[in-house]
Amino acid sequence: MKKSNRKFVIGVAMFAVVFAMFAACYNSITERWRDSTISEPPPQNADPVYYAESELTLYAKWVPAPVPVSVSVTFIANSGEPIPAVQALLSGNRAKTPPPGMTLAGYGFGGWFADAGFTNAWDFGTPVAENLVLYAKWNPEPFTVTFVADGGTPKPQSQLVAPGGKVVEPLPMNKEYNGFDGWFTNSTLIGTAWNFAANTVDRDITLHARWNTNTNTVTFVANGGAALPETQVIGHGTRVTRPNPMTKPGYHFGGWFTAADFSGDAWDFANNIVFGDITLYARWEPDRFTSTFAASDKLPTRATMAQTNHGFGDKDNF
Repeated sequence: MKKSNRKFVIGVAMFAVVFAMFAACYNSITERWRDSTISEPPPQNADPVYYAESELTLYAKWVPAPVPVSVSVTFIANSGEPIPAVQALLSGNRAKTPPPGMTLAGYGFGGWFADAGFTNAWDFGTPVAENLVLYAKWNPEPFTVTFVADGGTPKPQSQLVAPGGKVVEPLPMNKEYNGFDGWFTNSTLIGTAWNFAANTVDRDITLHARWNTNTNTVTFVANGGAALPETQVIGHGTRVTRPNPMTKPGYHFGGWFTAADFSGDAWDFANNIVFGDITLYARWEPDRFTSTFAASDKLPTRATMAQTNHGFGDKDNF
């Protein structure tokens, strides 16, 4: 055999061997695609595919789609007004958030809940699958208590009090020449004073201070003068009204004094202020007389009496 023919035969043989190897690999790969029982994982980064070693038939499963039914959403306002209307919708749809504006005096709205115990707040983005009842939650809002001191000091600050709570009694106040007589809920200051130990708050309120002018009694002792002045009842820290003039035969009036022995200064009705009950005593000074006699007489022949303002006790001039 010629050399060229030998090379041709060798080439054909090598091609046949390579082809046989390729065919074996191809059959193996295609068989692995058909076998779904293969336990080996797919190659890393490969698409999620199944390998089969035999023929495989896949069957589609069909599940009946749920048929929408009519459901309702009912709102329990828990005394709030206005009450939202019941909503009717198909299951799988979402309930609409009720319009704002529902109120309850003394409370702030705290949201809608799917249980009466207010543990499961409802998300209106959640589809409704069946009939639903939603409950309104209300949070108590504090009331404002305002104080009108009417000149008293220190003026109390306003207080925020929870519904049904009690007001904290303010510190004592002072007002010149006045005594405090309680707090009242009306500006006319009539009725019963606020009882801080018992009364509770159910609304915003204003408490008004009532003041009574402290009074003092001024008694007059005329010491024989007439007419006796009437007793005066005057406000604490005010002035005594000057009594009408009095008379007493043989005496002239010497002023009013707070001491029965007339010690100290006379009462100054224009400037003195009363801060307690007092008694004023009238002081009387005897009238002074002058006796006049003729110069030629050794004994008095004629005497004339002239009243003076110098007191009594000087000797007669002869």
